Amino acid sequence: FDFIHELTEAYKQSAKMSEELLRSMGREDQIAQINKQNELLIHTLQTLAPSLLIVISIISVFVIQWICFPIIKRFGIKVQPWGHFRNLSLPKSLLWYYLIAIVVRILGHPAEGTYLFTVITNAVYIL
Repeated sequence: FDFIHELTEAYKQSAKMSEELLRSMGREDQIAQINKQNELLIHTLQTLAPSLLIVISIISVFVIQWICFPIIKRFGIKVQPWGHFRNLSLPKSLLWYYLIAIVVRILGHPAEGTYLFTVITNAVYIL
């Protein structure tokens, strides 16, 4: 099951329906612009697919913990409460990774469609 492929196909079908609706309304001058925007959106979605998967996995972990903690407490197992958000400290290496990704993106100008472009784009969005 290719989630990204299914999502892009569903979006393409939706775009075709929108195109037909615009034609029926007599707005044929906007169809080319909308098609260009749709292609850019699909390309961006395919490039950022790894970031999307990471964000979905992080959200699912929080949901699973939110559901499981009350169940575990009912069984009498002591669960450590989460600390305050103000006490949260991320590793300093994340700052360096972000800085490196920004510098490579600005100074390196990786060509669109290359592996480096995909890695840098995803790193910037995740960090």
